[in-house]
Amino acid sequence: IAFLSGRDGTTQIYVMPLDGSEAPKQITHHSEGYQLHGWFPDGESLLATGRRDHYWRDADRMIRVWIDGDRGEHVLADAMAEFPDLSPDGKQILFVCEGERWWRKGYTGERAAQIWLFEIESGKFTELIHDGFECYWPQWNSKGDGFYYTRGEHSGAALWHARLTGEAE
Repeated sequence: IAFLSGRDGTTQIYVMPLDGSEAPKQITHHSEGYQLHGWFPDGESLLATGRRDHYWRDADRMIRVWIDGDRGEHVLADAMAEFPDLSPDGKQILFVCEGERWWRKGYTGERAAQIWLFEIESGKFTELIHDGFECYWPQWNSKGDGFYYTRGEHSGAALWHARLTGEAE
């Protein structure tokens, strides 16, 4: 089991066996803390985000954290990333870039949140959704050939499905 705890002052990642046979082990120690987003298929590493720049201003980075503790963490890309979701095969990550803050509800325009794809092995970024509306929380479908996301409009948020080819419904 991997989980977050603030027991020592900042939000850190801990792991422990499912059966509870060992006490939780803290595997991260950065003063800015982390958010946990899931396991890589290898079962040896986790996808997390952490603030590695100036406070709130586009500071979140995608980080791979190994649970053995010997390899530490690896910042996957030096680019702002929020709400990342790892593909079922562990080779790609969907994430959100930019977007306005909560006090600008219903924002439409060029700074609206976009959904991007990051290919881990090549380091390639591809913008998938940038339609002038706030698009958030991408989640892979079970086949890994598309994803779900929310699209915020003035009338509220709607759930959408998109294929990696760019077709959305």
